Amino acid sequence: MDVITKKDSWGEHRLNLGLCYFCCHIV
Repeated sequence: MDVITKKDSWGEHRLNLGLCYFCCHIV
């Protein structure tokens, strides 16, 4: 369970980072 939660958290963080980078790149 802990591993899954950690993975989920990492995935969400990665998605947020990707979106931020994409937005920054467009701007």
